[in-house]
Amino acid sequence: MAATRVALLDELGFDWGTNWYANFRELCKFREEHGHCKVPTRDKTLGRWVTSQRSDYKNNKIAQEKIDKLNELGFVWNYDGANRSE
Repeated sequence: MAATRVALLDELGFDWGTNWYANFRELCKFREEHGHCKVPTRDKTLGRWVTSQRSDYKNNKIAQEKIDKLNELGFVWNYDGANRSE
């Protein structure tokens, strides 16, 4: 794939490693069960994904569509207690 296409997909927020929407659905299930989106990092898969979303947001590397979806869910962008069990 041409470098310009890769760069364009990156700008659009294309996720090269995982299926963002599958992880988002898992976060929806977590929220339904726990009443919040503060996934502890001990949850190896979802916890890492949530941490990655916060990092991407901080570094302006996440598409607005994804920010909007997470905001609608009540996602906490600056949660510093991700290691706590809730």
